Amino acid sequence: MFRIRQFLLVTVAALFLAACVNPADDMTELRQNPEGELAQVTMILTLPDGEAIPVNYLREGNMVYTGADGRWWRQLRGDGAKVSVLIKGDELSGTARAVEDDKERSREILEKIRPGFAWITPSVPIEIVLDEG
Repeated sequence: MFRIRQFLLVTVAALFLAACVNPADDMTELRQNPEGELAQVTMILTLPDGEAIPVNYLREGNMVYTGADGRWWRQLRGDGAKVSVLIKGDELSGTARAVEDDKERSREILEKIRPGFAWITPSVPIEIVLDEG
């Protein structure tokens, strides 16, 4: 019963926050204030089709992790695809892959980017290997 209440609370909070968020405003903030609070946890991801979206991320060396809450992750199926990211003012490129073939790896990634909430998130984990240089 506790998990159901917790899930409902998180869902309602997420819907409320989603209604308050304007992705265009976030992207402007990320570009104009790369050292700001938002830029510490949010990057701009440019997908293979050219669409740019703000997403939360975690960077560990040349690896970047995020979770896809929409349908855009389908562009990154299989071996993945080339993407670019704007992280704290730095334009970087790499190969992004939706992790849908390894449940344990998926859970590990989601736990990294959403500690304590990995079990309730419908997100598809994405891992990006940044190009060197």
